[in-house]
Amino acid sequence: MYRGKTISLSFPPFTPWVKRIIIACTGIYFLQLLIGAVAPGLGLGRFLVTYFALVPGFAIQRGYVWQLLTYSLLHGGMWHLLTNMLTLWMFGSQEEQDWGSRRFIEFYVVCVVGAALVTIAVGYLGWGMDAYTPTLGASGGIYGLLIAFGMLYGDREIFYSRFRWRSRRSTWSAS
Repeated sequence: MYRGKTISLSFPPFTPWVKRIIIACTGIYFLQLLIGAVAPGLGLGRFLVTYFALVPGFAIQRGYVWQLLTYSLLHGGMWHLLTNMLTLWMFGSQEEQDWGSRRFIEFYVVCVVGAALVTIAVGYLGWGMDAYTPTLGASGGIYGLLIAFGMLYGDREIFYSRFRWRSRRSTWSAS
């Protein structure tokens, strides 16, 4: 059965904005590690989280509006960074190729800011977090890209396994 184009397991190209976002997030993550290793007693790590991660109470009460964007550049660990950047590379590159760089970065920034506004609303409503719980990572922008990819390229096969479910025998078999 034909299911549209497939994405192979080859590496996608590094498009301009995807490359810039990956370099920025990776560089800032290593800066976080460096600051934490060089001066652990000075509280610089706490400074980074307080001023650049999204803390809904500070963003609203103190006017830290830059947090609506900067939280997406910070990451909580290596695995967090790797999964976000791999997903950005796999799906964002295709979208940037099809949409163009300007439209792609506009969409990504809208997704990041939209996720921040939802996080602020959830923080003030008290659904699982309070207004002073810090949020960081590019996941808000990544989820927006994933939703767009699913809506635009829903007929694409991303991973093909040679094992298929055969309904007649109700067993797994190699094909």
